[in-house]
Amino acid sequence: MSTYASTVPGASGYAGAALLAQKAYDNAMSRYQQQRGNTLLKYGYTRGADGSYGVDANNEYGGYQQMLKKEAGSAEALDRAQAGSGWGGDSGYLGAQRDQQSYNVGGEQAQFGQQAQSELTGIDQGEQDAAYARDSALYQAQEQAAQQAIAGQQFDPGDYSGIDAQVPYGNQAPPAPAKKVAKPVPHPQQRARLVQRQAARRAAAKKKGGR
Repeated sequence: MSTYASTVPGASGYAGAALLAQKAYDNAMSRYQQQRGNTLLKYGYTRGADGSYGVDANNEYGGYQQMLKKEAGSAEALDRAQAGSGWGGDSGYLGAQRDQQSYNVGGEQAQFGQQAQSELTGIDQGEQDAAYARDSALYQAQEQAAQQAIAGQQFDPGDYSGIDAQVPYGNQAPPAPAKKVAKPVPHPQQRARLVQRQAARRAAAKKKGGR
């Protein structure tokens, strides 16, 4: 539930606005979860309970699995072609063919990983945007409810104890304000002696300057 989920006592309209904002968020999250599942299935990945991604061993038709199968077929075809030519070893022309094949495999896998990461990152960002939109809508609804309550003399603008606010220090309480240390007030006799000493210093300085 959002941090801005509390209502202002006596204000109307907030409950309805909060319900609509939460429903819109729930619908968005449902769409993103379905989109993530389809994306993982398409690329042949799976997501663990800790949020980490890995290869889905039970999905033989995923993009990653099909890419590996195609690469293995290309390597096998190159081996047969080289064996049929009567040339062996990895030097010269045959070695260059294998090097080129390895280079193509690396580029294909890198591009595949970037595409998968881009789509999954976009889904994560969409979920964050949905949460932000929900919190913003709830906060605005609460502000409007507070203004209506103030106008109807149902709410004291000097007392926000009924409103949840974003805590800038996370789950920790803000640091206590620094204590003001009162300066000691001198006794009347001490003040008198202090005035006498200050006057004596001024007289000495004046006398010294007049020489």
